[in-house]
Amino acid sequence: MICHAPTDSEEERSALRTFIEEVALARTGSPVKVLPDEARVSADPPAHLPQLLAQHARAFDVELDDTAWAALDDDQRYALMKLGDAERPSHNLAPALVEFFGIGTEQTSS
Repeated sequence: MICHAPTDSEEERSALRTFIEEVALARTGSPVKVLPDEARVSADPPAHLPQLLAQHARAFDVELDDTAWAALDDDQRYALMKLGDAERPSHNLAPALVEFFGIGTEQTSS
């Protein structure tokens, strides 16, 4: 229900926030914890492809550019950021690239 709730107006967002808080408290017995601003901002993927992520994708024979990055939805970009925008990419980066781009990959480096 949460992902389908309307959030266009501040009133709708406030009602959804209240609903989530009440359900979380009822289910867990603890109030929700509000994420710090830094964590909330980091949940929004950047508009341009991070170079480190592009490098890691290249290691799996996937050439990412800003056009390919823009074609992904926010959830896909967020997943790729979490999996591949660190010094050492996750072992799940290759399967995500296959899923999002529908191509086979060969790992060329560890």
